[in-house]
Amino acid sequence: HLRQPGRFSASLAEHLVEMGVGVVVVAGWAVSDEPARVFAESLYTELLNGEDLATAVRNARHATYNICEPGDVTWGAFQVYGDPGFVLHWAGRRGRGRAAVIPTFVSPTELAEYVSNCRARGRGADDAYREQLREELRQLEQNVPATWAHIGEIWDAFGAAYVGLGSDQEAIKPYERAVATSDANIQAIEQLAVVESRVGEEFVRQGETTDGRRLLRKAERRLEQLLRIAPSAERHALLGSTYKRRAVNEEPKARITGLTKARAAYQRAVDAAPTNLFYPLENKIGLDLLLGEAVSRDELRQVRTSAETSTETWSAASVANVHLLEFLAFGDGALDEAAKQYESALGPRTATSARERDAVLQQIELIANVAKDKNVRQSAAQMLDALTAIG
Repeated sequence: HLRQPGRFSASLAEHLVEMGVGVVVVAGWAVSDEPARVFAESLYTELLNGEDLATAVRNARHATYNICEPGDVTWGAFQVYGDPGFVLHWAGRRGRGRAAVIPTFVSPTELAEYVSNCRARGRGADDAYREQLREELRQLEQNVPATWAHIGEIWDAFGAAYVGLGSDQEAIKPYERAVATSDANIQAIEQLAVVESRVGEEFVRQGETTDGRRLLRKAERRLEQLLRIAPSAERHALLGSTYKRRAVNEEPKARITGLTKARAAYQRAVDAAPTNLFYPLENKIGLDLLLGEAVSRDELRQVRTSAETSTETWSAASVANVHLLEFLAFGDGALDEAAKQYESALGPRTATSARERDAVLQQIELIANVAKDKNVRQSAAQMLDALTAIG
């Protein structure tokens, strides 16, 4: 390994990350003492001042380059492994509220990575800092060089960053620009449909029915076309979700038609045998309840097994959702017990858990209002009251 220090340092970093270390900095070759000191001092100063990892490394390399003798490449020796948007959040508060300093970018890839880092910097941050990051994104978006405007990678990064910072509506325009480019990523098409669906639903809930339904129809068409080209379990499930969102706000006859289409889409997702079976199957069972279809205990067991063996963020709530569905379908268990299990599964109030909670409350509210079976409607109304009281 001494004859190949770069490979040794990469291997060492890989094992440390596997052991749970968040960020690893290693030198790929022998370094000079003074430049190495400058790099380390600059890196930690930047991190302690609240900069993200990528910015801190960039600035540390720049500071080291400036003091290196000709031929000394210590500035380039340090390899960094970890989330480029990593921030010491307790230190990062020092930088909050100050005006963003927009760097100069030498390549579109550098700009796209910087935008992605903005998203990462917002993880676990408070609302004020996330808004500061969104404002930084807006400034960056307005100043994308005209010669780079045709590059889908940039607009894809902006769309994902706005979603990550909790602004689905602002994500629509960059995703539209991404899919209009010649190098459009198929994932960008999928994500555009997702945000159109979510924003459309929100518009309808706020009373902006015309704009909301327009976005929901666009999301439906986009996913239907995408499924003709590249079918997958996840896309069938996304289409099912969009059908359901649109159906909820339709007249009774159209609503049943839409919910039936949603159930069929989720069933196609289940039939595709996805790794995370729990998501489409759980939603299909919920629609069974709505439409008066028989609920299978075997399918509920499949949801539980799939969720318990999954590492997905949403899986914990799905385990608890099985208890809710058993209570609604069969009257199994006590009301308070089922409600508390769900609340316990969500853990701390993160942005993700809040979205999970809202999604389940909306599902139960739908069952309480629409389900064909009167007993199911009554049970759902009781469960809704219990969850609202706990929250």
